[in-house]
Amino acid sequence: MIRIIVSVILLTYISLFALEHKTIESQPQILFKHKKLKQKQIKRELLLKFNTAVLYLEQEKYLHAIALFKQSAKLLKIPSYLNIGIAYYKLHSYKNAYLYLKKLYMLKELKTQDRYTYLSAAYYLYKITNNPIYINQIVKIGAKAKILTDQEKLLVVDTLILQKKYKYAFKLAKTVKNISWLKVALLAIKLRDYTIAREYLNKAFIQAKGDEAQNTVLWFSLYRSLKANEISDALDIVTKIDDRRSYFHTNNTLPLELYFNKNRFTPKQYLKQIMHPIYDRKLDFVYYFAPFIFEDYDAMSAEEKKGFVMKNQNSISQLNTMIKYNAQFLEASKLDPIKRVQVLQKLIDQQYDTQAYEYYNLALSYAQIYDYKKAYKYFKKAYNLDHGNKLYAVMTYITTKKFNTSENKIFLDILTSNILSKKGSFVYLAQYLYKVLEDPKMKLDKKYLTYAQKKSIFFRALYFLENIQKKGIVETEPLLVEFKKDPLVYLLNLISKKKDEDDYMYISRMQDIIPKVYNNKFLKGNLVVTDLYLDTLHALGLFYTTNLIIPHENTPTYLRTQAIVSLYKQRPKKAIQLIELLQDKYELDSIDSFYILVAGLLSSDQKELAYATLTELDLLYNDKDARFLGGIKVLQSLKLSSAPQYFKDKLKGKFIDFRIKNFDDYLESL
Repeated sequence: MIRIIVSVILLTYISLFALEHKTIESQPQILFKHKKLKQKQIKRELLLKFNTAVLYLEQEKYLHAIALFKQSAKLLKIPSYLNIGIAYYKLHSYKNAYLYLKKLYMLKELKTQDRYTYLSAAYYLYKITNNPIYINQIVKIGAKAKILTDQEKLLVVDTLILQKKYKYAFKLAKTVKNISWLKVALLAIKLRDYTIAREYLNKAFIQAKGDEAQNTVLWFSLYRSLKANEISDALDIVTKIDDRRSYFHTNNTLPLELYFNKNRFTPKQYLKQIMHPIYDRKLDFVYYFAPFIFEDYDAMSAEEKKGFVMKNQNSISQLNTMIKYNAQFLEASKLDPIKRVQVLQKLIDQQYDTQAYEYYNLALSYAQIYDYKKAYKYFKKAYNLDHGNKLYAVMTYITTKKFNTSENKIFLDILTSNILSKKGSFVYLAQYLYKVLEDPKMKLDKKYLTYAQKKSIFFRALYFLENIQKKGIVETEPLLVEFKKDPLVYLLNLISKKKDEDDYMYISRMQDIIPKVYNNKFLKGNLVVTDLYLDTLHALGLFYTTNLIIPHENTPTYLRTQAIVSLYKQRPKKAIQLIELLQDKYELDSIDSFYILVAGLLSSDQKELAYATLTELDLLYNDKDARFLGGIKVLQSLKLSSAPQYFKDKLKGKFIDFRIKNFDDYLESL
């Protein structure tokens, strides 16, 4: 019993000793864990502050974000500094932003250890300083990297956008998984790939959250449709915007505006228009090559018989009038085309009894300086006096395509019937012209083609226009072989393509041979020659390096050329002065001159006057482009119910364009 009692006491003592010993030994361990837990708690608090700061940053509460990031920098120095720099940048506190971002940029080890932070710092430093060293560093690192994360790709995309390298930005953007589809769509618009842009805009609308975001996508979708000349699609989007009009305000932040776009067409588009002319340019070629009629042989023959056989004094007087007019016309034909019109107009205004061919010659002269309204007026007068001359009929008909006349369909049908009939003069040439421009499948009867007509430059020009759409401008064309001395033919020969010549060799050869020092055949005289020459320079990238000055020259067509050159060389006030001089002194009322004037007004920030001039063009000339451009102002004002009446035809002109103001800034902000 005693042994048992002693054993129990000993065990109890040992247990108590062990318990006491365990408690004593554990004290430092508990203190260590408490310290560790406290550090973890501090970390948790700093992490919470960091995450809260990120939330404030997203909510654009930048001052709150900065205060928390400065605290979280104790734990997360690099990301906190980056976000502080970005927040200061958003507040336009660029000096403070620069301090934090520069510290990160100087940590060269970030290039490999934290590439995203380094690239981000460089990106914002470039935006602050515009120093290319930063942006070049981003491109250099991006090019060397074998693999880029999505975040890093986005930074490189944004860098390429800042550099206006949209092609490369678009290509890389398509490989990023979590990207704004709107950003990709806007890049496609920048590249004028409107089909692809539509695809991404549809995705962007689905991706957009909230009415404001969807409104923005719809506004850019409308812009894309108008740029692509997809009128029906544009009007559908107008209807969708109209349904949201009570809460649609995107037009205020991203307004539509008109402007003179010196890059309206790309060099590739210019070249295509040269080699395969659109309908309007073909008409201008026709006006250039169409023959003036110096005398009406049938009428003169009749008057000769009456005057010299029948001794009719009135007929002798009439014959003398014809001979006098022909002499005067021959002198006028040598004048500058704009002056020529003035002289011929005065001749007609001064006489009582005007002949059909006099009206025709005046009309053709007006057409050659792009005054299609007066051209149509006098072609019609010539036709009304002499239905038998098919040139009068066909010229009246085709000019309705240039000057958007409101003539009824009955009159146009009468003109067509007259052109297609076999009775009258110039039957074959008129019907050939109708075939080339209106009915390619039409059959012609060569018995109506005289030998003189067959050898004429007009016949060769029609043959040239018939084949140009298929073959382009080739050096073997009869027109180019037989009439080399003509100014327009001379230019066509220069830009003609040789057999088996590839595009590279063709462009290179053209850049070498096209005149780059002034040539009076190209900078004054017939407007179609000047315009083709200037378009060729644009196509070859030579416009700004070519000497376009003729010393001491002041003919009206040369002054018009200088007005265009002044526009492209950012001297809009000079362009306005020159056009106003031509309008006042030479009574130039061509649609073309009005568009040069509008371009100058827009470029010199006289927008209201520019819009008023466009309205005048629409009302007086029934001009389709002027109506389209007027519709842009209607859309900007959200007067959407009247939009359909403005957008019936595609925009064709080369001077005036439309854009979304702040487009670049918005793209860079995405």
